[in-house]
Amino acid sequence: FSVVSTGIFGGVLPTLLMITMDRLKRPRWAHALFNVVFWLALGATVDWFYRFQVMVNGDHVDVVTVIKKVCLDQFVWNPVFNLPVIIFLHRWRDHDFRISGCSEFMRPRGFLVQYVSSMLICWCTWIPGTCTIYVFPTLLQMPIFNFILLTYATLINMVSQHSSSDQ
Repeated sequence: FSVVSTGIFGGVLPTLLMITMDRLKRPRWAHALFNVVFWLALGATVDWFYRFQVMVNGDHVDVVTVIKKVCLDQFVWNPVFNLPVIIFLHRWRDHDFRISGCSEFMRPRGFLVQYVSSMLICWCTWIPGTCTIYVFPTLLQMPIFNFILLTYATLINMVSQHSSSDQ
């Protein structure tokens, strides 16, 4: 369920929205395929991470447990593991799947600019989002994640493609 639903809410629906707005770069099939496969894979990692959170912090829905989960999610998982991968893969996609197009990202200043702006978008979306997600029982967390993801995936796709087209 987690992998397929995340592929739909993070990949298929935002891609369809971008196609209807004529905002999906060409070749559309390659960008659409990337979006779906990327979010399918991320769905598996998020599902694993939510299960890990239960192992580490328990499945209680009290203020202390929610704060622990949000802090681990937003100040360890996202900045250290998740966001660098998301940024790099989106830059690679936006440069027509050429590693050489990602060279500005590999420089310290380019990485810092991308990282800070992406982290701000992430925190503005996911700190309130994870506060909401973690107050629900474990079985409802992925469905709620996916509703928030629809907005987030659409936003980062548009911001990423727009910033790549400015260069």
